Amino acid sequence: MAALAFLVACGGGGDNSDMSSPSTQEFTLSGMVSGMNEGEEITLNNNASNATVISANGNFSFTTLLAYNATYAVTVGAQPNGQNCTVSYGNGIGVIADVDNVRINCRSLAIDNV
Repeated sequence: MAALAFLVACGGGGDNSDMSSPSTQEFTLSGMVSGMNEGEEITLNNNASNATVISANGNFSFTTLLAYNATYAVTVGAQPNGQNCTVSYGNGIGVIADVDNVRINCRSLAIDNV
């Protein structure tokens, strides 16, 4: 009985006052661009908005954060000159953490020798 009284007095957990509720949490949406030619730019969109211009290979991040349980869909809004870029891992639902695995892979277009 003494053990039960001790457990009840402890309250079972700790102070969660510094934790925000899930509905107010926000998360980053980011990834990496590779294969883009030097001096070129690509425009990426999330959910057909939040246009983000990338001017070099490497890491990128959208400026608008994702809400808790959000849906995201990364697409190419404008291709670099002479290249075609594709998106991998660019869609998701039910976001509960930062998303950092979006991949953009660019390849040069074939030149027709006519």
